[in-house]
Amino acid sequence: MEHFKHDTLVTKPHDLTYSYYTSPEFHSPTKSSSPTLLLVHGYPDDAWMWAGAIPHLQKLPYRIVAVDILGFGHSSKPTDPSLYNYKKQANNIAQILDQENVTANVIPVGHDWGSAISQRFFLYHRDRCAGLCLISLAYQVPSPDPFILDEENKKTAKRFGYPQWEYFNFFIAPDAAQVMHENMKRFYDCMHGLYPSSQPHEKGRDIWMREIFCTPNAMREYITASGKYKDYEVPLKPYGETPAMKRQQIDRLLRDGMQGPLYEKNYCETMADVSKNTTEQYELRTSFDKPKTTLVPGDQAQDVFFQDFRARDEEWVPFKEKQLLRKVDMHLLPFLIIMYLLNFLDRSNLSQAREGGLEADLGMSGTDFNLATSIFFVGYLLMQLPSNMIITRFIVEGVITIFVALTATIFLPDYPATTRWLSDEEKAFAAWRLLADINEADERHSQSIWAGIKMALADYRLYLFVLLQHICLLSQTFQYFFPSIVETLGYGNIVTLLLTVPAMPPRQCEICHEARAQILRPKNHARICAPCFIDIFEREVAATVTEAKLFHPGEKVAIGASGGKDSTVLASVLKTLNDRHEWGLDLVLLSVDEGITGYRDHSLEAVKRHSEQYGLPLKIVSYAELYGWSMDQVVAQIGKKGNCTYCGVFRRQALDRGAAMLGVGHVVTGHNADDASETILMNLLRGDLPRLSRSTNIVTSTPSQAKRSAESAQGGVTFTDVKRSKPLMYAYEKEIVMYAHYKKLDYFSTECIYSPEAFRGSARTLIKNLERIRPESILDIIRSGIDMAKLVLDADGNCKGACGGKTSSKPAPRQIDDEQAEGGCGSSNGQEAGGEMAEMEKKLLQDERAEQDGTETEIKIPTTKANERLSLENEKPGPPTAALTGNNGNSHTTHQHPHLPTTEVQNITAVPIRTKNASRKQTKDINTSAPPSQPPKQKLGHCERCGYLSSQAICKACVLLEGLNKARPKTGIEVG
Repeated sequence: MEHFKHDTLVTKPHDLTYSYYTSPEFHSPTKSSSPTLLLVHGYPDDAWMWAGAIPHLQKLPYRIVAVDILGFGHSSKPTDPSLYNYKKQANNIAQILDQENVTANVIPVGHDWGSAISQRFFLYHRDRCAGLCLISLAYQVPSPDPFILDEENKKTAKRFGYPQWEYFNFFIAPDAAQVMHENMKRFYDCMHGLYPSSQPHEKGRDIWMREIFCTPNAMREYITASGKYKDYEVPLKPYGETPAMKRQQIDRLLRDGMQGPLYEKNYCETMADVSKNTTEQYELRTSFDKPKTTLVPGDQAQDVFFQDFRARDEEWVPFKEKQLLRKVDMHLLPFLIIMYLLNFLDRSNLSQAREGGLEADLGMSGTDFNLATSIFFVGYLLMQLPSNMIITRFIVEGVITIFVALTATIFLPDYPATTRWLSDEEKAFAAWRLLADINEADERHSQSIWAGIKMALADYRLYLFVLLQHICLLSQTFQYFFPSIVETLGYGNIVTLLLTVPAMPPRQCEICHEARAQILRPKNHARICAPCFIDIFEREVAATVTEAKLFHPGEKVAIGASGGKDSTVLASVLKTLNDRHEWGLDLVLLSVDEGITGYRDHSLEAVKRHSEQYGLPLKIVSYAELYGWSMDQVVAQIGKKGNCTYCGVFRRQALDRGAAMLGVGHVVTGHNADDASETILMNLLRGDLPRLSRSTNIVTSTPSQAKRSAESAQGGVTFTDVKRSKPLMYAYEKEIVMYAHYKKLDYFSTECIYSPEAFRGSARTLIKNLERIRPESILDIIRSGIDMAKLVLDADGNCKGACGGKTSSKPAPRQIDDEQAEGGCGSSNGQEAGGEMAEMEKKLLQDERAEQDGTETEIKIPTTKANERLSLENEKPGPPTAALTGNNGNSHTTHQHPHLPTTEVQNITAVPIRTKNASRKQTKDINTSAPPSQPPKQKLGHCERCGYLSSQAICKACVLLEGLNKARPKTGIEVG
């Protein structure tokens, strides 16, 4: 026993401490499936009584558990006799095995009165037992007769010649424990004595046990050395003469005392309990060899269970009820929840069918739908729930409910006794509870029916039930018309149905798997939480910046800030990433004041707040200062149609001039994936394929104003190359809005009051409709535009796509974005007008050339060569910038472009235009060096009026300003 592990367990529900020992092999993985010997000692020993036998038992392939039973050794010694009930002790030992994870192959080994506990354990935990071993006390066959001490002594005296249970009279005496404790040595000798019989028929037989245990008052007289045993000392059995064993047991008995097992009438009650439960023991014993049968009401075995339930402790019944109800709930609730949810979905079929065109298909009009739903409610009130489930179920969706209902009939029980997943004890306990409810006395059972009705009407709970029923009817009525109400808010059918679906349990974030998912990303349908969305949005923008190599350390970058959501998110993300990754960028905010009262003035206030919040410098340039016209004046002059053409051209050049004022060579704008897809679609719809390359590139290069070099001895010029980039090009507009929302960014959300008439609005509507059906279509359009751009011939006549040309290997090709390109306000709040700007410019130029030449108009065909620096030839200083006047003689503010030198543009193709006075075609400046099949290269010069770089003699801004100032009708010239 020295090598055994000693442990304790506090058993439930009485909080009794049990001491026990486990062998070293018990915890060996190789013997985890070996049988377990459960050693239960007898009276008056403890677990150490097995010390002599354990070395021999360890040679066998068994694991060993030795227990100190209640009242002995280190186990509790309660003074309540009912706690020594053998059945309770057997259940407590089962808890010890549970703690050691022993659920099967147990062999109880009982000695003396430990055999009684071992028998009880075998009877009530037979599913765990592989066998039973009883030592010194034979197995007692259960008998239905109760145990009465005097009667049992009379029976045994009559049968055997001596009262077998006579020593019980000493054990149940109030002073028995004290007598034993004061005479412990003689008590030890009494328990281990040897007394050979002198009778001839019992020659040499040990009759000490019969002599001392079965003779009235013999045990008391020997222990107290009185009566016939006053001077008598019984010789001991050989094992009892061992000095070590004798000393150890006497010391343990003196230490632990004898009060526990002998408290009051404990032994008498214990023995009475052994036989008192013989009815259930008898039934259990006789049922071991029977095949398992279904327990039904009135079964004899059920009655046995009922007797046991009535004899149980008060604490056991609530515990067993909770255990049973928990098991029933686990089997019943899943089916009931599914059936309820499906029933709820079926109730919404009418409203969904109405959204899907039910009224039109059935020819309903006016109040027909209301009448049809009221018919359903009449059926519900008359037929209650079953009828309502049938008449509100559409066969397509209701088939799911039917399937679940049919399946539930197999798994849902109708009575405890017929439930397969309940044990026999649980079936009996459930039936016992039902019978207890049925047998509850009703003091008013003799009253009349009318008295019962009056009693029901006087019960306030009846009216609460009626009220709840009407509330349910109102909620169901709302359910029928809820989708129709939501649709009136301007949502389509699909969105309406999505908004009115029943609430579902929240999902976990697919990234962190901890927080609740709040966002369904349009890109990949991932369900993520707000912190993960913000993190992945910033990481995607950072990946776009690094993969395209948009910036270099120390670069000064101007953020085109309009105050809208796109530019606000762009400023926030770039500021965050610049600080996080230490890019070393010098960020500034650059805003353009178009002069739109009620729109731009409010948005600029937001930009000013951003400048203070992020600590970024702010530069504002205005149309009034640069062009002498505000957009309010432009719209008053030309009307709303086509005003975005003016705003786009003016804004683009205003950003260039603002960048020149700041000394910035890189401007970033807030164009997002929606903007890019709209631009690509617009170019496709108007057949402007050459612009695809610029609209699909994340980086474009705009040669801006030329600055006179003070350090050049020849007075030459240096051209400023302004690079434009779109870091948010692959970010969805919805995700930008969500980022601004969850980051709580301050932005101006009102749309430009002049933009709804733009052609971009039509493209946006088409894109949004596609996005509702397939959210990935936005990025698919961008990818398709990039692939199509490779198939378009560049300025050299080369093709980058399938036609055989080479594709640039640079990560972000920069398109030379000349002044010919149409403008945009950098966010969805400002729109382009499609091809209107190009047509207007052509007409104005053709009018001007026609007046000068009288015979033909010289039209420059714009072409763009990707990834090529500007080439300027024959540079020479140009005239100073002139002030532009007009508008019916009223002078406006000077067109304040910085003075720029001009150059003559070579290799210009002159397209002959026949005028009214010309009798034949005349051509000028025809370049015959280029092959006829190859489009000519575009050369950039300077505007003759303002000096801004342009492929035309007069830049677009000047052309548009001239039209505004002259306010004269345009002469249309169509080029074939």
